[in-house]
Amino acid sequence: MDRPASLALLVALLGAGSVARADGLAFRVEGGQAEVRPTAQRAVLWLRRGVWELHLQPVFEREAGRAAWVVPFAVRPEVSLGNPDFLDQLELLTAPVFLEVCRPEEESCFGQGGSSDTAGEVRAGTAAPEVWERGQVGTLDYVILSARDGDDLLAWLRAEGYAVPNTAIIPVRVLAREGAFFFAARLSAGVDPDLPLPSLRFLLPGLQNPAYPLRLTAAGVPAGEHLDLSLWVITPLGQDWLPAERRVASPPPALDDAAALDAALGDIYLEDPDGLALLYSASPRETGGFDGQVCGWQYGCVDFAALGLARPDAWCPELQLVRDDAAWVQRFQARLHATGLTTDLRLRPRAATEYLDRVERVYLRWVCRDAQATSGWWVLLALGLGLGLRRRRRAGP
Repeated sequence: MDRPASLALLVALLGAGSVARADGLAFRVEGGQAEVRPTAQRAVLWLRRGVWELHLQPVFEREAGRAAWVVPFAVRPEVSLGNPDFLDQLELLTAPVFLEVCRPEEESCFGQGGSSDTAGEVRAGTAAPEVWERGQVGTLDYVILSARDGDDLLAWLRAEGYAVPNTAIIPVRVLAREGAFFFAARLSAGVDPDLPLPSLRFLLPGLQNPAYPLRLTAAGVPAGEHLDLSLWVITPLGQDWLPAERRVASPPPALDDAAALDAALGDIYLEDPDGLALLYSASPRETGGFDGQVCGWQYGCVDFAALGLARPDAWCPELQLVRDDAAWVQRFQARLHATGLTTDLRLRPRAATEYLDRVERVYLRWVCRDAQATSGWWVLLALGLGLGLRRRRRAGP
C-alpha cells in the first residue's frame, strides 16, 4: 500500500455571459466559472437494482514498479474493470459552478456583493489464508482471500512480496476477526509503472450495511497529513441512504469563487475534522446536466459552453442508467486526518421523518449597480435563498 496523493489537480474554466430565464423573469448571467477538481481518492457507492457496488480509482505516489493495493470488504466482491468515464463525467455533472447574476435594469435589481511506527511483530503464520479467486483485471493481477487470523494473512501477503507497513498490522487483525474479504492487487509484469491504476468495479451481492473502507487507508497516510476524498452515493428515489455517525454540512449558497469555497470548506473541516461537506444532492436529470446545462429555479438554465465546460459526445452507460432511473446523486467531500480514518465511512437508511437535502452545485453572486441602495433588505433575501436553496443539516445516528 503506497502513500495516497495529497495534491489535487485544479482546472479553472472561465465562461462568457449568457441569458437565462426562470419563472418568466429574465436574469442576465454576467459570467461564470466551473471548478473541476479530481481528488486523491474518487469513489462511488451505488445501489443499482438492489445490489451495492463500489467504483474506485485511487491515485498513489509510488516508486517506479512498486504499486500494491489492498481493499477490505464485508462480503466477497465480484471484480471487474470499471469505466473511468463514469468518474470523470460524474465530476462534470457535480463540479461547483460560480455564477454572476443580475436582473435587467427595467426590472428591479437585487444586489449582493510510510511510517517507522511499530504495532508489534507479526508472528509466523500457522494456517494459510483461504484464496477465493485469482485473476487479472486491466493492468492488475489480483487475489481475493480471507483468514480467521490477521497474522496469517499478513504473513501470506509478505511471502507474496507485498510490503505491508507496520501501521497496517492492527487494522488487518481487526478486519480479519470481523470476517472481511481482502482484495489484493499489484501491477502485472511488464506493465509501464508510470501508468495510472485502472478504475475498478466491485459488485457486493448480499451487502446490507454499505460503507466506504478507510481503516486500511489510514496505514498509508503519513502522520500530520490528510486524505482528500470525493465520494458519490447514488440511490433510487425513495431508497435514500445518508452518512452515519459523521457530521454533514454544506457551504453557504452565496460564494464569489473557488477561493471562497475553499475557505468555506476549511471552516467545515475545522469545526469537525471527521465530518463531510455535502456539495451536491439532487437528480442530475432535474438539474439539466444530461442536457449540457446547469439549471436552477433562481436563474433558469445556463449552457455548459458558457461555463467553459464541454458536454461529452455521449454519456457513459452508467450515467445513462442514472438518468433513466432518475436516481438521486449525493457528492460528499472530505479532508480526513488520522482520527477520521480510524472508522469506515458507513451509510444508513434515511428515517421516514428525516428531510433529504437538495443541494445544487451553483453558487450565486448577484452583481447589480444599485446594490448599495438595497443593502438594507438584502439580508432578508439572502436568508431566503439560503434556506430555500440549501439547508444545512447534521446527519448522525
